[in-house]
Amino acid sequence: MRRSSPDVIVIGAGAIGACTALSLSKEGVKVLLLEKEDGPAKHQSSRNSGVIHAGYNLRPGSLKAKYCVEGNRRLRAYCREHGIPLLEGGILIVGRTEVERGTIEELKRRADANGVVSRIVDGREIKEIEPAAEGVVGLHAPEGASFDSGAFVASVIDAVRKTSGDVRYGCRVTRIDEREGRREEGGLRVQTSVGTFEARALVNCAGLHADRVAGEVSRGAGARPRTPRRTSPA
Repeated sequence: MRRSSPDVIVIGAGAIGACTALSLSKEGVKVLLLEKEDGPAKHQSSRNSGVIHAGYNLRPGSLKAKYCVEGNRRLRAYCREHGIPLLEGGILIVGRTEVERGTIEELKRRADANGVVSRIVDGREIKEIEPAAEGVVGLHAPEGASFDSGAFVASVIDAVRKTSGDVRYGCRVTRIDEREGRREEGGLRVQTSVGTFEARALVNCAGLHADRVAGEVSRGAGARPRTPRRTSPA
């Protein structure tokens, strides 16, 4: 295998692919990040609400709750440190009738169990927080925020390039071969629209195209993609 070959190929330069590549690069792994578009975050990673959820509604004790709360704080800190546009306006959940008071109280219980900063507010405070809203009771979670997700991914990609990573745009994966008996030397051959690359391992972060990459592209070529098991339900 050529000395220039990466240790790991990551497919997809969205939020997950970029963060995966950066985590590997920080550990000294030589990474090649492949993206079929002409730039990062061209799909879901920049076409969403950009909400940074606080974690008040998630089942206490679940991994989803743990990572949501931790991720909220780390993501907001990253945005502030790197100048990513960030609106820290909080989240307000409004109960419009007394019937919905029980729901608000349950959300408050979950917020407390998850370590989320929150408080129950009355109709007057709802108006003070959001003049356009009306209700009899609400839950205010000040750690809720929104951010420029596209700018975030671009920042992570820049960090990948500053470590041991390489990024190739306009590079569509067309075939993946597993080379039997060559895993330690470079067990995977990835054919793309701009050439062929070899690596010891591959991470599929292709978003809505991940099933195509894992299915018709790789299985048809003899590779055996593996899917991690869910360890904790939401």
